[in-house]
Amino acid sequence: MNIKKRNSSIELLRIISMIMIIVSHCSVHGLKELNSTIFINNIIRDIFTLGNLGVTIFVIITGYVSYGKNIKISKIIKLEFQVIFYSLILYIISSIIMHTNILSIDLVKSIFPIIFKKYWFISAYIILYLFVPYINMIIDKFDNDILKKLITTNIVLVFIIPTITTSDLFFNELFQFISFYLVGAYIKKYNINVINKKKQINILMICICIFLISSTIIIEFISFKFQFLKPYSTYFFNRNSIFILMLAICIFLKFISIEEYNCDIINNISSTTLGIYLIHDNPNFRSILWNNINLEKYFNKTYFILIIILTVIIIFIVCFVIEFIRKNIIEKLIDKRFLKLNERSDNM
Repeated sequence: MNIKKRNSSIELLRIISMIMIIVSHCSVHGLKELNSTIFINNIIRDIFTLGNLGVTIFVIITGYVSYGKNIKISKIIKLEFQVIFYSLILYIISSIIMHTNILSIDLVKSIFPIIFKKYWFISAYIILYLFVPYINMIIDKFDNDILKKLITTNIVLVFIIPTITTSDLFFNELFQFISFYLVGAYIKKYNINVINKKKQINILMICICIFLISSTIIIEFISFKFQFLKPYSTYFFNRNSIFILMLAICIFLKFISIEEYNCDIINNISSTTLGIYLIHDNPNFRSILWNNINLEKYFNKTYFILIIILTVIIIFIVCFVIEFIRKNIIEKLIDKRFLKLNERSDNM
């Protein structure tokens, strides 16, 4: 049986989206609420809040890739094992390093990380996966006009109104993920192509980037006088920002317009991206990681941006190696002993 190889342009974008998330964590977890004496460093820290853009792209890719496919139970189980593995192992390691009692309520939470939302992203992502077969059925039944109205309504409620009013209308991460998925699936279903509209897409991307950067600079500058504005310096970088959604869609359309190609190196690295996230942003291990990296001492240095770049590269490579080893040893062992589901289970 011929298995269609993955499109490496999409897999490359998946890698880039994870790099964005790591960059963002450098800012959010590594620098917290600090202010640099060098104004440009504050701007760099704010602009590097790219995690929400990375998450949006990552889930849009999931919608694009998963629409029209049969989501197997074995894949969801493998994903669950992966999450539990890192959640439990890193909890034990962090408990040993911090000299805390391993036998605590956090142990239970680490054994059931999805239920207790240890990773907000993974909890929403796996629940999304459980709904994917039903979402795909709905997409199949809806015609173009109805699907457009559904997505437009979603975008107005989940992105436009929150951006204008600062109210999230009580929508949560799962609702946002379904919105991202619908966008990716719609692009796949109707084979949206921008090959003849590259110029317009480029102009739109440039305009959005200029707006995002300008808004950050202006708010940072004004906040010197009006301190209450300081928390809003990255307001338009929020995950429910219409500007982040638009930028994510533009970037995604640019990458799928590239002629399909296959590169085993890119595909292998891409297959570890979720593991890279689970390792470096483990809630128990996170504080140990960033305390040891200690980006704060470089925040007032002129070479601050170089330190950020070096930090991201090291984190990505180390986590990639760890996940690559897990995939090729532990996951294969699980495949052999625990994940031999019959065809009937896979086709449920």
